[in-house]
Amino acid sequence: MNYTKKIGACAARDDHHPEEGADLLLLKRIQEFFNGIGTITLNNNKNSAVFRVLKLKDITNIIIPHFMQYPLLTQKRADFELFKAVIELMNKGEHLTKDGFRKILAIRASMNNGLSQ
Repeated sequence: MNYTKKIGACAARDDHHPEEGADLLLLKRIQEFFNGIGTITLNNNKNSAVFRVLKLKDITNIIIPHFMQYPLLTQKRADFELFKAVIELMNKGEHLTKDGFRKILAIRASMNNGLSQ
C-alpha cells in the first residue's frame, strides 16, 4: 500500500480495487471519525480513493481544531500553519478581493517549502 497525504485531503492507493480493499475502509473510518463530513471518491482507473473536505465551515470547525489539538510533525506542521492562515483569510472574506487573493497566492507559493525563519 502506498499512502499520500495533503492538508485537506487524504488519498490512499492499493494494487486492489479500492471498493474491495482496506484503503476504502480506512477512508470511511477517517470520514466517520470527522463526524461524516467530506466525500470519498473512487478512481477505478488508478485503483485509488480520495477523501476530501471542501466546505469551509467543516474545515474551520472540525479539521483545523483536530490538527491544533494533535499537531502534525515535521514539514507538514509548517504547511498546516500556512493552510490555516489561508482558511482564516477566507473566513474574513479576503479571498473575494484582489489583495486578499494575492495574499492567498503568496501563502500557497510557500507551501511544501516550510515557514521562513
